[in-house]
Amino acid sequence: MIDGRQVLIGGAGVSNHWDGTEFDHDTAPWAEFEVAYEGEVVTLLQGKFLKHWAYSGGDLDLAQEISPVQTEGEVPLCITSGTSSLSESSIRLLVQLSALAARDRLWIASPYFVPDGNITQALIRARENGAEVRVLTMSNATDKKFVHLASRELYGNLLRADVEICEYQPSMMHAKLILVDEAWGSTGSANLDPRSAFHNDELNISGRYPALAQNLEQFFIGAIADSQCLTYAEWQNRPLFDQLAGRVVLLFKNLL
Repeated sequence: MIDGRQVLIGGAGVSNHWDGTEFDHDTAPWAEFEVAYEGEVVTLLQGKFLKHWAYSGGDLDLAQEISPVQTEGEVPLCITSGTSSLSESSIRLLVQLSALAARDRLWIASPYFVPDGNITQALIRARENGAEVRVLTMSNATDKKFVHLASRELYGNLLRADVEICEYQPSMMHAKLILVDEAWGSTGSANLDPRSAFHNDELNISGRYPALAQNLEQFFIGAIADSQCLTYAEWQNRPLFDQLAGRVVLLFKNLL
């Protein structure tokens, strides 16, 4: 939150990791995507920030810390936060609805890509409905090797259904985004994994925003150019150790 007038939304943390200098396998800064918003959405997110600040034990002086309500923006936006029950999650529902709505394309970037059965079927259904379905995720250049191994074990059904899965090579791919058809986009902190759906406190902002969609498209195309896109045959021939390790790690996927 900046002076109650602007808000930055994305998945970047405050760490030297993002410079791409912390790991030997990184040859570039981490791939990341942040969006700056202005308008009425800033006021709503300021309320969420202050609520979390209070929950964490921080002191509040509402006379000083509440900024004036910002004017209504030009683009209607949807705020999806990480509320969930034992059986359903608003974040997972956002992904499922995006997949069901896709007619021309469904492009997803998620570093920690551990889809459950519902998400997998939603992606396959989108492909069956004629949409181009592409997933951009991390490669061996990762900060969480076990998550990557678990993720790879889940590629099979998607690759067999002609869903394209591409692993970013230069460094950690940490951007989280969804692009549906020409103009609908969603960005924020949520991954396609059980932690984002049912454990972490995540937040995404979505909307029909052509200018943002163009930037999402450019980022995605640039990242894909630096990625290895796997075939089903290549996935089948992955090292035996990786297969065994991935299956073991999947037993604990809700904790990854």
